[in-house]
Amino acid sequence: MRITVSRGSSKTSRPSEIPERPNIVITGDNLLPSGANVKAGFAGWPSNESDPAVCHKTTSRFSLGIASRDARRQGLDELVFLNTKRFVTEGIISNIFFVKDKTLKTPAKECGLLAGIARAKVLESAKDLGIKTKEGKFTKDDLLNGDEIFFTNSNSLITPCEELEGKRFDTDGKITARLKREIASLLP
Repeated sequence: MRITVSRGSSKTSRPSEIPERPNIVITGDNLLPSGANVKAGFAGWPSNESDPAVCHKTTSRFSLGIASRDARRQGLDELVFLNTKRFVTEGIISNIFFVKDKTLKTPAKECGLLAGIARAKVLESAKDLGIKTKEGKFTKDDLLNGDEIFFTNSNSLITPCEELEGKRFDTDGKITARLKREIASLLP
């Protein structure tokens, strides 16, 4: 569920003027396919890791709306962004994890991403389960050479990636499955 509150309209549009009625919009949708696996590709443009808004949940994410439209046109559920230095950052509406050499890996915050609640919960759960983790700077090739890939967000928690750029991945991989069970057990 998303609750968006804006100032609403005012007579003069001066920031100091307090509007009489703010606008409130409440929406709810699971944008990643619930219970399904994700098919993904890479976005056609980089995200800007130095943008001060990139680590905040805001409504000014125009490029993500365009990316969502592009993904649907390609028959994909998600697109993965690389930053201007060509490191993996995040998906349109999710954080990304991959497994290589029995280590759970995810882009570091300094790559330019919104470090979500589900991302934090996965990292915490991995630590509790004794799964080795690494936050770092990863390339497209690092991701494509992973053994398992999954996306996280607050709506769908963990969603396995079955295909990225035409390469198929194990959606029932050991680490992904363990984390899915652990996260599910924490829910009421």
